[in-house]
Amino acid sequence: MSENMSIKGKRVLITAGAGGLGLEMARVFSAAGARVLVCDV
Repeated sequence: MSENMSIKGKRVLITAGAGGLGLEMARVFSAAGARVLVCDV
Protein backbone atom coordinates (compact mmCIF):
# COMPACT_ATOMS: atom_id res chain seq x y z
CA MET A 1 0.00 0.00 0.00
CA SER A 2 1.42 3.40 -0.89
CA GLU A 3 2.30 5.94 1.79
CA ASN A 4 -0.54 8.31 0.93
CA MET A 5 -3.05 5.43 1.14
CA SER A 6 -1.81 4.12 4.49
CA ILE A 7 -4.37 3.04 7.09
CA LYS A 8 -1.80 2.58 9.84
CA GLY A 9 -3.22 3.92 13.10
CA LYS A 10 -6.73 4.38 11.65
CA ARG A 11 -9.81 2.73 13.15
CA VAL A 12 -11.87 0.23 11.17
CA LEU A 13 -15.32 -1.13 12.07
CA ILE A 14 -16.31 -4.37 10.36
CA THR A 15 -19.86 -5.69 10.69
CA ALA A 16 -20.76 -9.32 9.95
CA GLY A 17 -17.15 -10.24 10.66
CA ALA A 18 -17.50 -13.69 12.22
CA GLY A 19 -16.39 -15.50 9.10
CA GLY A 20 -15.80 -15.36 5.39
CA LEU A 21 -15.15 -11.97 3.83
CA GLY A 22 -15.53 -9.97 7.05
CA LEU A 23 -12.98 -12.09 8.90
CA GLU A 24 -10.46 -11.84 6.07
CA MET A 25 -10.95 -8.06 5.85
CA ALA A 26 -10.25 -7.81 9.58
CA ARG A 27 -7.02 -9.77 9.15
CA VAL A 28 -5.85 -7.61 6.24
CA PHE A 29 -6.64 -4.31 7.95
CA SER A 30 -4.97 -5.48 11.15
CA ALA A 31 -1.85 -6.57 9.28
CA ALA A 32 -1.74 -3.12 7.63
CA GLY A 33 -1.62 -1.47 11.06
CA ALA A 34 -5.24 -0.43 11.58
CA ARG A 35 -7.09 -0.78 14.87
CA VAL A 36 -9.95 -3.18 14.09
CA LEU A 37 -13.30 -3.71 15.79
CA VAL A 38 -15.29 -6.70 14.53
CA CYS A 39 -19.02 -7.06 15.25
CA ASP A 40 -21.40 -9.89 14.46
CA VAL A 41 -24.85 -10.91 15.66
